[in-house]
Amino acid sequence: MKIDILFPLSFRHESIIPRDHGYLLYSGISRIIPKIHNDDVFIHRIHGINERNWIRLTNYSVIGIRINIDEAECLRELVGSRIRIGKEEVWLGKPGYRKIEMSDKLFVPGVTIKFCEIGSGGLLGNFMDAIHKKIGIDIKVEIKRRAYTEVKGKKLCGYDIFLDGIDLKESIRLQEEGIGGRKRMGCGIPVKPKGIIIQRSPGPIAYSTTPA
Repeated sequence: MKIDILFPLSFRHESIIPRDHGYLLYSGISRIIPKIHNDDVFIHRIHGINERNWIRLTNYSVIGIRINIDEAECLRELVGSRIRIGKEEVWLGKPGYRKIEMSDKLFVPGVTIKFCEIGSGGLLGNFMDAIHKKIGIDIKVEIKRRAYTEVKGKKLCGYDIFLDGIDLKESIRLQEEGIGGRKRMGCGIPVKPKGIIIQRSPGPIAYSTTPA
């Protein structure tokens, strides 16, 4: 069973980070917790106010990590830590959690598929076929837009996709497995359409407590 661990952020006034910050965020977290290299750990990208190629951080911006509940204790090392994202620094506070909920609709940002799985030429139609094979169920898949992820100076192309008509139990499986690669960099992590933006609770819940 996986949950999202949500760390509130402190930052300097008017802080902005690159819109494509998945690799930067992953690198910063992995320096503090090397075991985050585990492919079964997903790191959401940070949400805020979109300003072209930048994200302006707000009071509702959080760092979210999707992880197996029995492994979440390792994230305690992040509390109070400082992470550099581009030219900005953020400080992580005490986290709360959010359970993964059933949904017949899911938004999946930045899905990337290996070329060997897409087929010759990497055509959009072949990409769609590969997505359907990854999902393993017959549902509506809509490509919203191209989404680029920069890793060590190299830009990789993926797609934001929208899934509709999902069996509710299958929606949990998809959210726990993810779709495609680079989920530690914010790619291919299914979320309910409103995404990971949440309001901070007055008192964060200790993540060592099992959700009811």
